[in-house]
Amino acid sequence: YLVVYGREELQKEPFDYMIMGHRHQPLMFQFNEKATYCNLGDWIHSFTYAEMQEGILSLKQWEN
Repeated sequence: YLVVYGREELQKEPFDYMIMGHRHQPLMFQFNEKATYCNLGDWIHSFTYAEMQEGILSLKQWEN
């Protein structure tokens, strides 16, 4: 439902990234060529986080 919400918000106002958390499911989704949805996941099961390098957002997994 957050991807649906993101699509609705994108129609109201353009954005490059929509970053959400607390859903525990890591996910990167391209709305279009300019807008990306990122759900950070969690530190309990997936150990995921987002990283931006040179303007590119990626979803990473912590490795100990």
